[in-house]
Amino acid sequence: HKCIFIYPSFAMPSPKIIQEAEEKGSRFKELSVELERLRANRAKLESQLNECKVVQQELKMLDSSAKVYKLVGPALLPQESDEALGNVEKRITFITAEQKRNEDKLIETQTEHSQIQERLMEIKHLAETEARKEQMKQQQQLQQLQQQAMQQRAALQEEQKSK
Repeated sequence: HKCIFIYPSFAMPSPKIIQEAEEKGSRFKELSVELERLRANRAKLESQLNECKVVQQELKMLDSSAKVYKLVGPALLPQESDEALGNVEKRITFITAEQKRNEDKLIETQTEHSQIQERLMEIKHLAETEARKEQMKQQQQLQQLQQQAMQQRAALQEEQKSK
């Protein structure tokens, strides 16, 4: 992904600023996509955890002689209730660890995303400052040319009067 910045023709920022803006803009877009993926993953993990907790509560309410079945492919296979409860608790532990890893990555990505956003604002300000300086320089050059033209016109008029 390339980030394209459009500047007035009279005030192009330096190539270094343009390159940095494009690189940061591209990274900003990548991080935005990654943030969306991490947020979706957060929601999926939360849903899975809630489902496992409900199953855990149901299994805890059963007495040890109750029959529990596990769905494996298209078949229901008998399973000991203690074994089923242990498996659900392992799954809860796994999902909780995965949530922690996802949340850490989300915070890290948000931090980098914010830093790049700030840098893009700085680059924009720098480009605008350079553009204003260039515009002022061009205005000064134009004023000098206008003054020279007026001086030449006045000299020509003086020359014509003296003839």
